[in-house]
Amino acid sequence: MGPTPPHLSAAQRRGRTIGAAAFALLIGIPTVHWSRQIILQAWKGPPAPSSARTCRNGLASLLSAVDRARMVAAAESGGERASLARFRHELEPEWLERTSLEATCRADPQGRHLLHELDLLRYAEERTVRQDAIDVARRRRRVHRLANHLGLTVPVALEKPAGRD
Repeated sequence: MGPTPPHLSAAQRRGRTIGAAAFALLIGIPTVHWSRQIILQAWKGPPAPSSARTCRNGLASLLSAVDRARMVAAAESGGERASLARFRHELEPEWLERTSLEATCRADPQGRHLLHELDLLRYAEERTVRQDAIDVARRRRRVHRLANHLGLTVPVALEKPAGRD
């Protein structure tokens, strides 16, 4: 067996106990405080709706925003980045309230389902905008090259847009 621990006086034991308690409080209180903040942030409900719109009206505005953004992006001739930027810009007014709309639609199961589908549609449309812009840019380059080969004047709209596709 090892050496026996030295006997501590009552004041030393009390000092150790107070030191351990102080250390536990220094570590424990901030840990509990920060954990509480993280938990509240993660599981707190979304902010209250900023406007008095109904779930169905909000869903209709999101759907029209996706449709409008798709048309604007399709008309963009500046390449993939420009098309994508226009698409996202056109979504902004309505899609900035998407989180509050989730709270508004919480009691409407069909509305929640449509909101989920609209999220999927938005990202599918965004992928389509990227692919269409890349495809159109390739076709423009081919047409430009073939037209030059035949000695034809290429309209400005078929010139390669500034930036990369």
